[in-house]
Amino acid sequence: GSAEVAAGDSTRAHQVDATATTIWLGTTPNPASIGQTVTVTANVAAVAPGAGTPQGTVGFYRAGALLERSTLNGSGMASASFSASVVGDVELRAVYEGSPAHRSGEATRTHATKAGLATIEVDGPASSSLGTDATFTVRVITPDGSLLVPSGGVGLWRGSQPLAFATLDITGRATLTTDLLPVGVHDLTVVYAGDGSHESISTIYAHTVTPAASVVTVTAATATIVAGVATTYTATVTGPASAGAATGTVTFSGLPAVADQT
Repeated sequence: GSAEVAAGDSTRAHQVDATATTIWLGTTPNPASIGQTVTVTANVAAVAPGAGTPQGTVGFYRAGALLERSTLNGSGMASASFSASVVGDVELRAVYEGSPAHRSGEATRTHATKAGLATIEVDGPASSSLGTDATFTVRVITPDGSLLVPSGGVGLWRGSQPLAFATLDITGRATLTTDLLPVGVHDLTVVYAGDGSHESISTIYAHTVTPAASVVTVTAATATIVAGVATTYTATVTGPASAGAATGTVTFSGLPAVADQT
């Protein structure tokens, strides 16, 4: 104060608001293959002119359902994870619950899950004889990181001719057996039909079929052969039943006085 002015004071209220925040939301891998583990990461930052690293908790949601709540680290980041179990797009949301110094906020993004790109392994013989079984073991393998085993059917084809079909077991394996292949070299096609989580795929397997092994039995019309008397000899050629009846010519040699043969 002074002689002319009385002493006094003045006050006013000043409000300090919590700093606004922005949230970056990312996923990896995106897109994911069915069965893969997906990591969702949220980075919460202050909006200028505000400052400071936000603290507190972020809630992560997938298709509206809570995945988990995670605490922000010293860099303002938090993460959660889930298994990609359904093919298609899904909405992910991160909700920052706020703190005394920083406002709450949220961010959304779409995450894609695609059908798995499986591969086929075939284990089997390189060759077989005509009319005998050729057996092939098929394994359908999922991509790295996928936890979902392929299901469904596999088939064995020779061109457009179906040879065998089987259903994968719980390990993704099946056995295909056929005796329908003709003599020759074949590029067989093994086809996986796919399921709701894995795409169909095929592979080629080379296999050679050799002529069937045969057994020749020779019998005489009479038990005793008399010199000067014609005797009939019969040759019977047998092999695998599925190979069918043998055809062609039989040559007799080493028999006494063979005058004629057919």
